[in-house]
Amino acid sequence: MRNKSKFFMKKVSFLFVFAALLLGFTGCKEEPTPCQFNKKTIDLVVDQKNWAFDNDNNQFYCHFDIEELTANVYNYGEVSISREFNSGTKDAYQVALPMSQYMVETVDDGNGGTNEIYYTRHIDYRVGIGYVEIQLTNSDYFYEAENPESMIFRMQLTY
Repeated sequence: MRNKSKFFMKKVSFLFVFAALLLGFTGCKEEPTPCQFNKKTIDLVVDQKNWAFDNDNNQFYCHFDIEELTANVYNYGEVSISREFNSGTKDAYQVALPMSQYMVETVDDGNGGTNEIYYTRHIDYRVGIGYVEIQLTNSDYFYEAENPESMIFRMQLTY
């Protein structure tokens, strides 16, 4: 009687495993969902002559219209901007914004000599639907007589 019971249990176990495997192969097949991850890098080039000065905020800025910054990207995506140094060379590197630079400028003191002025340059950005603005603000609002130098920024969109 014990042999019949063991044989029966083996048979039931085998059928159970077979049924589970069969369900695993044919059961819940899901259709693959389309990829909803997109990425794009956009270079933002600011020529020295393109910097504008905002007298209300006492800072330089450059405005870019970006059609890829739709309402969906603005609301659900990720935007990051870096300044690129040594662009187009093997030594190129990026610094994420906001960034601060410690600057020194030699100025005429009016008495035939010079003085060094130390200040901090802060570069940041503002993002809105359809646009980006790069903003450059100097501490103590100390600005040279000319626009800041040309700069290249890299905007990464992930949506």
